[in-house]
Amino acid sequence: MNHVITLLLFAGLATGALARQPAADDATGRVIVIKMVDKSTAQWRFEPETVTVHPGDTIQWVQEDVVPHNVEFKTVPDDANLGDAVMGPFVFAKGEVYELKIDERFTEGLYDYICTPHDPLGMKASFTVAPASVDVTN
Repeated sequence: MNHVITLLLFAGLATGALARQPAADDATGRVIVIKMVDKSTAQWRFEPETVTVHPGDTIQWVQEDVVPHNVEFKTVPDDANLGDAVMGPFVFAKGEVYELKIDERFTEGLYDYICTPHDPLGMKASFTVAPASVDVTN
């Protein structure tokens, strides 16, 4: 009986240890920082306005202003399925971050996005999802 309990305990510990191991597709990608900036009293921008990302990367939009901003996707590849990520939350406080991982929802191609209330003032940008094998410098 003690051997059975020992085996069950060992199996439970081994299973728990395996459960904490990262999956192969959870490899850590790069973190791409895009600032939400105030260029003047009526001119807001995303900086940089264009970047190239890869599956597994994370984009962080950082609030550098005092006016609320968000990220709303306007055009995406036909086979992308962003779901709730099609419109991100508003960030209010300076230094606040909206973060989005480039995961299975994002297919290769161009993603155009805007800040919903500031689109008429030119707050728009884009990123391209490129295959993981493509090496870029940004």
